[in-house]
Amino acid sequence: QLQTFPAHDKGVINPVGGTKGGRTAPLQCISVAEGHSKPVLCLDATNDLLFTGSKDRTCKVWNLATGQEISTLKGHPNNVVSVKYCSYSSLVFTVSTSYIKVWDIRDTPKCIKTLTSSGQVTSGDACTGTVSRTVSIAQGEHQINQIALNPTGTLLYAATGNSVRIWDL
Repeated sequence: QLQTFPAHDKGVINPVGGTKGGRTAPLQCISVAEGHSKPVLCLDATNDLLFTGSKDRTCKVWNLATGQEISTLKGHPNNVVSVKYCSYSSLVFTVSTSYIKVWDIRDTPKCIKTLTSSGQVTSGDACTGTVSRTVSIAQGEHQINQIALNPTGTLLYAATGNSVRIWDL
């Protein structure tokens, strides 16, 4: 029987099969995180947190100890195609079209900066979600395909067009 939940319910990470300590094989699926309304496209994780980006235009933050969804980062213009977390700064970076949103998730999650593929930096949330599935990218901007952080979290790399833009954080 298929169980459906109202849209306001938080996602959950459910165990699969046996317990963590009772593994019979070296590689075994132990949990499934469910809560997005469309396919998950990207993820990042620490020992305590899981971050998932989706075609539903959100990034979800999950507590791996409790298995509960902590928050949903909303307002992306289209699919969230890349997500990275910096444990040094507690910042989350999400990518949608030609934008990188910088989120402070320490208290109430909020977008504190928006970066663009051309190098623009705007304080706060400079791009908002739309209903349209049409990807419109401003002139001079390019789709950002992936991002990466250096090990100390001081540099952000963004693959856009035929180049990589490097941000000093």
